[in-house]
Amino acid sequence: MSMKELRIAYQTVIIIVMVSLVVSRSESIFGDDPTTVDLFLLAITTALLLLPIVKEISLGGVTLKKELEETKKEINDNLAQIKNEIVNSVAVSPTFNLGNSPLNDEALKHLEKKFEDTVNKAFQSYATPETEVSKVLSVEDNTMFLFSARHNIESELRRIWGNREVKDSKWPTTVHYMTGNLSETGVIPNDFVHAIKEVYNACSPAIHGEEGTPQQVEFVKDLAPKIIATLKSIN
Repeated sequence: MSMKELRIAYQTVIIIVMVSLVVSRSESIFGDDPTTVDLFLLAITTALLLLPIVKEISLGGVTLKKELEETKKEINDNLAQIKNEIVNSVAVSPTFNLGNSPLNDEALKHLEKKFEDTVNKAFQSYATPETEVSKVLSVEDNTMFLFSARHNIESELRRIWGNREVKDSKWPTTVHYMTGNLSETGVIPNDFVHAIKEVYNACSPAIHGEEGTPQQVEFVKDLAPKIIATLKSIN
């Protein structure tokens, strides 16, 4: 039985008892000379019957408030719901993954044949005759540096994380999850983990097609080499 059902049952029993008392003393209550106790009993019973449909009832300095109790209950219920939603969202996914995992090699071979004609038609329709396919793949030096730094950091973290019994197959093996896991188990100091994350984050925009700022490049150049060398020293 839920708290709401228990409360309703409790209120119902109280009302039944009070009504029974009023009925048992009806001759005295509705007679010519009712006592103070009779009147008080009738007033309390009437208040309990009216409480579900009114906000507040005052009896001799005693105030019965329905709205306050309902508001407190609503707040508690909302807080419990928010807490559950937060716990569930964290349990389902600790990170936001915008892309899908690559297909297996066999599927890629099949798709290569399937898409080859599609890509050739698009190339013929949009590319100019002067386009040299072999030269279109180019990466600016700073972008290549940022990519290299991030690649080495992630490779070393995966090596360290994979060598320990801290893996949990229910969680995606993102860098932020791995570093948090390694920090919790004492493999990597927490302050060092913070430095790793910030350098990794500074590399990320360039990896996703954005141009790294001079400050991002300088930041990574100053810290990444020592971070990677330290990670390589951890077995």
